Amino acid sequence: MLIESILEQMQFTKINLNCRAVKVEHFKNYVQITDELGNKHTAQSVILAIPWNRVQKLEFEPRIPKVFLPPLATKAGQKQHRLITQFQLQYGKSIWSDLGYSGNFLNSNPLISSHECRQSTLCGFVLHSPEDQYGVLEEVVNLLADQFGEEMRQPLDFQCSTDELSVTLHKPQTKPWHRIIWSSSSAVGTNYRSLMGGAVQSGVRAAVNALFVVRPQVVSWKDMLDERPKNPYESNRTSRLRGLLSRLNLYNVTFYSFFVIGLIWLLNLGYNRSLS
Repeated sequence: MLIESILEQMQFTKINLNCRAVKVEHFKNYVQITDELGNKHTAQSVILAIPWNRVQKLEFEPRIPKVFLPPLATKAGQKQHRLITQFQLQYGKSIWSDLGYSGNFLNSNPLISSHECRQSTLCGFVLHSPEDQYGVLEEVVNLLADQFGEEMRQPLDFQCSTDELSVTLHKPQTKPWHRIIWSSSSAVGTNYRSLMGGAVQSGVRAAVNALFVVRPQVVSWKDMLDERPKNPYESNRTSRLRGLLSRLNLYNVTFYSFFVIGLIWLLNLGYNRSLS
């Protein structure tokens, strides 16, 4: 429903789902993307809003510069690959409430955090290794049963989804590579990295960079400034004159100059004809 509502407000826009990109060809005036089905898509700029480790799996032509590659991790400092699973367990009644508990549960090994998201339903997250992916839900139920009783072993319904835990091993990629623009919270965010705030920041920066590639005349110097945390006690009042001057750029000055000159020329032409 979210994608359908977005498409209703955007004309000449198409969204392809469940289609993985495999190759990115970078040319002087455009970028060409090849998907796993062999279809080619051409655009003036491309925003890669995927985790940085997924970016490394794409085939770039020409090859991506070394400045954009994350540093190689040594064996001593290499971090273990981890997964995070979100689970939801639904029961016929709030078993924990009958025992006088709130439903909040925390375990250290493995790291499990759960809470009562609604009546008779527990939601939470568990951090685990790829080897434990298929037995993680059973382990969660066993630990909950040890805490709240054997009734926790028989949920009426359960749901779980597993995602790769993002690890930041590089500096934020805030500068585009010509017509290829980086995004995502873990790859580009400078504030609240790997969190929702970093996703919003990276999305705004990517949109400005893409607009600068497609229509640079509508991007002002103020738009190109990187977002910084503002002082909540500092007033942010802007005068009308300052707001007007901040919107001036080469495109606007040229357009309105020709408009005024053309208007004066038409008025003079009409005035001369009326005199004659």
